[in-house]
Amino acid sequence: MLANGANYPANYPVTAASQPEVYALLRALARQEEVDGFSPEEAREWVLAYYGAHTVKKVVTALGEGAAGIMIGNTEDWMVDSGQSLRDGQVFLLGGSTTMGMTEVTHPAGYDLCAERQAGEARPALTNLGLVLEFLGGEAVEEVERVGANEGPRGYALRRGGVTSWVLWNEDGELHLPGDPAEAVESYALTLPEGVRSVRLTRTVLTMGAEPVEEMVSGEGGVVTLELTAAPVIVSPE
Repeated sequence: MLANGANYPANYPVTAASQPEVYALLRALARQEEVDGFSPEEAREWVLAYYGAHTVKKVVTALGEGAAGIMIGNTEDWMVDSGQSLRDGQVFLLGGSTTMGMTEVTHPAGYDLCAERQAGEARPALTNLGLVLEFLGGEAVEEVERVGANEGPRGYALRRGGVTSWVLWNEDGELHLPGDPAEAVESYALTLPEGVRSVRLTRTVLTMGAEPVEEMVSGEGGVVTLELTAAPVIVSPE
């Protein structure tokens, strides 16, 4: 999600039509003041949720599509701590890349390249990365199968030690900014392997300080119905 102001083409899911709005949202976060109707508070909330959800999608998609390696995110934002004009200029050049930090970081010795940093609270992206790594830990993945198409309910089925688990979400093809209509929620009928009657659903984190929420969902006739949004869920057989 580049969406900068330096005349680069828009990158999916940003389009030429939505790029001015995304750029304004990022500027609100950088300048810590309202820009074109976006407040810095709602801009930060949106950015944290967006990267929290898409970190999971990026890791699982890379695994499913056979990527040799990916850039997941940054240890900190690529924005100085203060200086409204400097922060604004960084967003102009780098767009959303400035906000990809996975932790809260302070710079007691200044923002110079080799100056000491002090790590703070994990952001949703890092919390979810830990969740995915825990999910993928243990036995090696024997087989990965894509679920669904590019839009609508989609994700990947992962088979390890003879057991299949899933990471699923809904892709409605739209970028939902603050103030836009709510994203679509889609029902998805997941066919369960023989002998599996229920699944454990783990929802990813979208806000600071939150913990992943687990729930049990029972199937009927070998099928379990899941309500999917843009935030991925991890589905494990019970």
